[in-house]
Amino acid sequence: MSTVRSVRSMCYYRCSKLSLMDYLPAIFGLLDPKPDTYSLLHDFDFENGLDLGSFKYVIAENHVALKCQCGRHHEPYLIKRSLFDKIHPTQGRFACFECLSEQRNAKTIKDHLKMILAQNKLKIEEDTHIVLDFHSDKVYDPIKNQMVRVKRVVYELYYGVKLKTSDKVLVTCGNKNCVSPRHLLVASSPAVKVTPEIKSDIHAWASSKMTNNMIRTLVAEKYQRSISLRTIINVKKSLAASANSGT
Repeated sequence: MSTVRSVRSMCYYRCSKLSLMDYLPAIFGLLDPKPDTYSLLHDFDFENGLDLGSFKYVIAENHVALKCQCGRHHEPYLIKRSLFDKIHPTQGRFACFECLSEQRNAKTIKDHLKMILAQNKLKIEEDTHIVLDFHSDKVYDPIKNQMVRVKRVVYELYYGVKLKTSDKVLVTCGNKNCVSPRHLLVASSPAVKVTPEIKSDIHAWASSKMTNNMIRTLVAEKYQRSISLRTIINVKKSLAASANSGT
C-alpha cells in the first residue's frame, strides 16, 4: 500500500557529529554523561524493532539500543534500561543529532525538501508517494535567486544531477501532486513533435470525455513527452475539422 509523507515532518542540512559523551543529554534529555559500550559486543535486530520517533529500538538484557532510520549512522545509541523511561525529546522529536541539526537549520522549503531526501532515502520505496502540504508547484531557490519547480529540485537533489533547461520532469505514478523521486522521469524535449499515434490517442481520450489536463497526463505517462494544453486543444480542433470535412 502506498504511503504519503508530508514535507513538514522531515529535512536536510550537513552538520558536525555529536560525540558519544554528549548524546545522552543532547538527544534524550538525560543527565548521565556516560554512555555504555555494550553495543560493541552485541548485534541488534533493528529491522524488527519498535518505533520511537525517527528511531528503531530493541531491548536487550539491561539495555535499550536505538538506531535512527535515516541510515547514516552505523553504531546505535545505547541507554540503560533503567533510564529509558526517563528520556524525552530535546527538540520536539526523537532523532539522531544530525537529523535534529538539519531540522534546526532548515529555513526554506528547499531545505525541507533536502531533509526529506536525506533523512528518508532508505525508506522511499517504489510505492511511496510524497505529497507536499502547501499549494504551489514551485519553491524559491536562494542560489539561483528564482522560483524553481518542486519536481526539478527533488530530482536534482535525489539523483545528484544538474538538469538542463530543455529537460522536462514527468510524473509516472498518475498522481500529479506526487514528488517522490522514484516516480519522476526526465525527458529531453526542446520541441515535442505530436506524432500520429499521439493524435489518435488524443482523439480517443477526448471522445471519452476526458479533460485536457487528464489527456496531458496520459500523454506524458505513455509517451514520456510533455505537451501543452494549447497543443491538445489545437489537435482536437484539427481532428474535429477533419471529421466535419469528411476527410
